[in-house]
Amino acid sequence: MSLYKRFLFCAMIVFSAICFALPHKGHLQPLNKPATLEICWYDINNINDHFGNDGEIVTYNYNGDAGMHYPAGSEKTVGFQSGIWFVGKVDGDIRTAVAEYASEFRPGPVSYDPNPVNTQPGTPLDYKNPLFQIYSITKGDNADPSAEHYNWEYANWPVEYGAPAHDGEYFTDSNHNGTWDSGEAFEDYNLNKTWDAPDGVITKGDDPPLWLGDQVHWCVYNDFDSAQHKRVFNTAPLGLEVQQTIFGFSQDGPLDNIMFVKLLVINKSGQTIDSLYIAHWNDDDIGDATDDLVACDTLLDLSYTYNGRIEDSDYGLEVPVKASCMLQGPIIPDDNEFALISGKIIPGYRNLHITNFPKIQKSSSQWPDPETAFEVFNLVRSLETNMGTPLIDPNTNKITNFAFPGDPVTQSGWLDIWPADRRMLMSSGPIALDTWVDNDNDGIPEPGEPGVQEIVFAVIVGQGTSNLKSISVMRHFAGYAHTFWRNNMQAVSVAAPLLTASELDREIVLRWDKNAENLPSTDFVDYRFGGYTIYQGASINGPWTEITKMKSSELSDNIQYAKYNSDSKILEQHVQSLSHAGPIMYQLSVTRDSLQQTDLVNNKRYYFAISAFAWSPENKPAYVESDKTVISVRPHTPALGHEYLYTSRETLPVTFLPDTTDAYPNVTVTDPALFQGDTYAIRFKEEIKSFKVPNYTNVYETSTGYWYLGHIDITQANNPMTDTLINHIYDVGSPKEYQTERGFSVQMPDFRVNKIYKRISEYEQTSFGVPILTDTIDYRAVSPGGVDSLVISGGDTLHLSDIVTSTLWLREAGWDCITIEGNEYFRLYFRNRNPISITPAHHLGRLTDLSSDIFGTGGDSLTNEMYQSDIELRFTENGQKAIRWEKSGLTPVMSEVPFEVWDIEHNQQLCVGYWDLDSTFSIDYDTENHSIGGDWLVIIFRDYAAYQDELFPMENNPYGGWLFIFDSRTNCYTGDVLRLHFLNPIDPETDEFRFTTPARQVVANKKTLKNQLKQITVFPNPYFGYNADGSPAGQHFVTFSHLPEENVTIRIYSLGGFLVRKIEHDNGTPFETWDLCNEQNKAVASGMYIAHIDVADVGDKILKIAVMTPK
Repeated sequence: MSLYKRFLFCAMIVFSAICFALPHKGHLQPLNKPATLEICWYDINNINDHFGNDGEIVTYNYNGDAGMHYPAGSEKTVGFQSGIWFVGKVDGDIRTAVAEYASEFRPGPVSYDPNPVNTQPGTPLDYKNPLFQIYSITKGDNADPSAEHYNWEYANWPVEYGAPAHDGEYFTDSNHNGTWDSGEAFEDYNLNKTWDAPDGVITKGDDPPLWLGDQVHWCVYNDFDSAQHKRVFNTAPLGLEVQQTIFGFSQDGPLDNIMFVKLLVINKSGQTIDSLYIAHWNDDDIGDATDDLVACDTLLDLSYTYNGRIEDSDYGLEVPVKASCMLQGPIIPDDNEFALISGKIIPGYRNLHITNFPKIQKSSSQWPDPETAFEVFNLVRSLETNMGTPLIDPNTNKITNFAFPGDPVTQSGWLDIWPADRRMLMSSGPIALDTWVDNDNDGIPEPGEPGVQEIVFAVIVGQGTSNLKSISVMRHFAGYAHTFWRNNMQAVSVAAPLLTASELDREIVLRWDKNAENLPSTDFVDYRFGGYTIYQGASINGPWTEITKMKSSELSDNIQYAKYNSDSKILEQHVQSLSHAGPIMYQLSVTRDSLQQTDLVNNKRYYFAISAFAWSPENKPAYVESDKTVISVRPHTPALGHEYLYTSRETLPVTFLPDTTDAYPNVTVTDPALFQGDTYAIRFKEEIKSFKVPNYTNVYETSTGYWYLGHIDITQANNPMTDTLINHIYDVGSPKEYQTERGFSVQMPDFRVNKIYKRISEYEQTSFGVPILTDTIDYRAVSPGGVDSLVISGGDTLHLSDIVTSTLWLREAGWDCITIEGNEYFRLYFRNRNPISITPAHHLGRLTDLSSDIFGTGGDSLTNEMYQSDIELRFTENGQKAIRWEKSGLTPVMSEVPFEVWDIEHNQQLCVGYWDLDSTFSIDYDTENHSIGGDWLVIIFRDYAAYQDELFPMENNPYGGWLFIFDSRTNCYTGDVLRLHFLNPIDPETDEFRFTTPARQVVANKKTLKNQLKQITVFPNPYFGYNADGSPAGQHFVTFSHLPEENVTIRIYSLGGFLVRKIEHDNGTPFETWDLCNEQNKAVASGMYIAHIDVADVGDKILKIAVMTPK
């Protein structure tokens, strides 16, 4: 770029006697350009653009033709002229500062004192000064005059005029510690041969330019020259200085089609500008200038020009779309919001979006190109150019600020329909811009200070296979641009997980870390971790076959996303299927070869990889996947002389201290290679929380138990837990396994801490001591096989579902198809009367636990031994006395129930009470249907023989026990017994589970060692010139396996008895390779060789090796 700029396009152009006559575009007379103007060439990616240092973002003023080319290197054009517009009022007068076909700006900065005590207009510096050129730099430029890529503009970056710079010299952070260390490469920008650290002060010549992109162009201009304003709308100056940065990236994908424009706007007029609108004006020509249409997309903050016909005379069918996309609008005060300015949060402000997109139709009487400041002020507010009347959406007949907001792709909404030579103007405002006040006295204008605004927009070109498909491509690029900018110009990426493995007997256990889950998250960009994908490869370089996927619980079954194919110009729609993905884990046992569909084979080399992915429902790209981390492994038995006591998927024995619980955790071996002989404990704690019940004034307490697991030191008193692997887990009684990084997983059964029970563990019903049986009923099927589920019942043809659901006691019936005497029948299974059903308290709308203290029903003084007792309800002829608590007031009255309550572990009959919720003055036992109503039952842990006449209160009863109700389907007969089983609770002060993970054992038995010695082998044998395990071509070797990890000597002999090679094996693995070379590192000849393997303290093994080397 620098050579191109210096020698061809970026010349200082003197126009004292030269002018360009406007071609078919203008409404102005031919213009004399400013006395000094530089026009430069943006060429870092697929967009090429002429622009100037006078507010012209696209300029025809270089050669009188369209200024923006697309694709790069072609003569095809998408933009004729484009510029920045500022329109506002000063003391009630409309003023402008615009770049249209001519510009009201001059190059150069403005000298200004930002002291509020002495507010005076600034003074523009001499625009003829050649230092006020455009400064253009490209990655690879150098500040050293002797370097090949020396760039004077890079070496003389004008930080004194506001050019953005980097505090401190750039360096290569090889160890990723965030600071420069001796030996790390750095850019010696000031040529002093030392790395200069950041010091908080930007100094010209010491601090290099800030690389906003791969190519950066910077300039400064102002509108202080009154004479210059006569060239366009002939108003007094606004008094603005604009520091402009145009930058872009040379990267495949959306960024290759985007040019970024950043404007730092400073009011140096000494006055307040009211009702200021900041706008981007465009005269786009998509190929042929006469067949264009325009539109806006308020959701993406953009306006765009597209071809109004299917085919263009320049582009043919593949007609691109050019857009202007507002990435960062002006900020206005808002105490409840915060604004984003170049990656920084400005509290108390918010960014404006685009607020207006008017019509501009050159031949229209209502919406022509503006000729006066009054007409410009109308347009930026979406008012008719001449009359100032509001813009009306013809589809809704309502006033709107946005013309043509419909969707041309779907042909919906208000659309521009008459192709012609179009202009478009996208504005944002109004804002009040005070004169600049340097609040922090650092001499640097900063957004958030009075009188300073920073605006960023992107010029985007999208090209699809048709004029309308190009719109979809452009929108895709615009969504990406928004995410890219909100993410501080960092492409969203996911770190590759670190992958390790254990090599076991016909099994590989893959393990990975959680580093990929640390996604960058800001207030403006929200990506969520999605999961992991595991692959098996045919070689170290693939190709790769997915073997499993794991996803986050918040993900749906699929992620839909689009990806642009620059070769085909198609916006491809992708679906990442997650329907078969499992939950996220951090290790995986592999026992099957997914490529060959066989079990893993010991000593064979396999290749696995892992990638992580993230997703976002509102950002682009919607799906981001990390690079693959690849690993090469061989399954094998333990090295000679060692063995594991447990294999994967076996269960470790668990000890409970003290042994009084009914529940034991399942501790499953996942990777015995990680066992180190450590002891672990599962311990418990109880949390007490206060709560209030609606409509009750009392405050109650409930407790919740949780468990945690860690390594304990059994050599110290009280066995302290030295590290915690699993912490604060409330989940119990579920199938979920909690994996650890120590080679085992844990699944907790249902447990109780002290008096807190989630539910009755189980219950059973008997009739006179005999379990209630399951009965059957058969219905003749209408057709063979019963596939249509139609049956014959009482001469009628019915659907099976009608029978199953029509009768309450068949609601949960199962069924089979059977054959009776050659005919098809449905056999339905059901209980001959319903078992008793217990409704836990959460069905009552109170708590989630079956509890002993709802509304203070008691239990506070009961011991764990009492709560461990199982209970029987025995239905007898006479039942027993019971307390009936009246619905209102809970007054206790003596009553009866048709059953006896027994503590079967202590063989003691207990007292009982019920809350008469329906005020029937009884337990609601239906003697005809043998059903029990829905009154609350409370077991009272007092001896019935001694206290049967005691009227215990319902609330604040220290003996009140379990509270439950019977389900409405319950029916019981005399002789039935309901047995309720309760799990023994955990005492968090004393109870714990313990287990040990035994380390790999050393084999001491000589016979076992001799048998292991027989397993030593070499492969491939014979060797036919290559390895079939995916090793790179040209690598010749054979591998010895089943060796000890060290202290082995391998001697290779020829058949003639000559020693060819001696190998000392001590690499810590059961494998050793021979590279088929002799002691002189020369390749051996084809033939037969003898390997003598000497294993210290065990014995030796002789192997024959056939070698056929390639010629």
